[in-house]
Amino acid sequence: MDERESLYTVYGPKTAFEMTWREAELVMKETDIGILVFGSTEQHGPHNPSGADTLIPLEIAKRSAIQLEKEGIKVFISTPIPFGMAQHHLRFPGSLALRPETAISLVYDLATCLVDQGIQKLLLMVGHTSADQTAVLNLAALKLQQRYGTMTSLYNWASASREIPYPTEEYTRERDRLKEMARSAFFSAHGGEGETAMMLAICPNLVINEWMEPARSDEGAARYKGHVVGRKGAHPGEKSGLFTPSPGPYDDFCMKDGRSLGHIGDPTVATVEYGEQYLKVCTIALIEQIKRLHLQK
Repeated sequence: MDERESLYTVYGPKTAFEMTWREAELVMKETDIGILVFGSTEQHGPHNPSGADTLIPLEIAKRSAIQLEKEGIKVFISTPIPFGMAQHHLRFPGSLALRPETAISLVYDLATCLVDQGIQKLLLMVGHTSADQTAVLNLAALKLQQRYGTMTSLYNWASASREIPYPTEEYTRERDRLKEMARSAFFSAHGGEGETAMMLAICPNLVINEWMEPARSDEGAARYKGHVVGRKGAHPGEKSGLFTPSPGPYDDFCMKDGRSLGHIGDPTVATVEYGEQYLKVCTIALIEQIKRLHLQK
């Protein structure tokens, strides 16, 4: 008998990673729109898995693909990239990061494969929603436009949950409902109520409930709101000697027993219902963006 613990179930639709080549060929014959998730492997507090920034956008992409197909629009979801610009998380065990030039080349190289296979419109999804991550996608997108004439569009789930350029009535209604459902007593960002709620809705077995605790950080909150006075390199790696950006999660997040908890907000108030609503709003936003991409010539 197999006694391994079941960590999470993979729900469809399939990505390229789960398809056979024949399945991929059939999908690509029906669409010229591809989705590439640029995620990350980085700490999200002591309670969330390091893959949250890959799992969340991938789930949004899959939910969107299901609805779009019902409306006659097929999309091809490529294998997600689980590594990104997580340099400021590297003091936390398990976090991984790419050099900027590596990240740009990785996105560009993988997108080139998709272009050669017939993808003419590429939706690039920002998983880890930092300025660094977005910059990489913008630069890779520029290279794709110049080299192949590829049409690209960037989607950021964090900003899409707050506002989109052309909000529909459905989006506005569900976004307002999301705001009403929030229960956190203070600013919630990285690993707080929102992301924890989505992880509870997507992969509850990966969330360690007993390690959840409130983590208020005014300095960290200010940084997430864009109020960064300055940043430098600090905390050199033990072997590489490479500096990590500072201040970062290890410096100005909530501290306990002399070390950072690595999250901002109160994950203890997160619920599956809130997570489902969060995912719903982000999915509506992505569907609207892909519809417009589909119509654009």
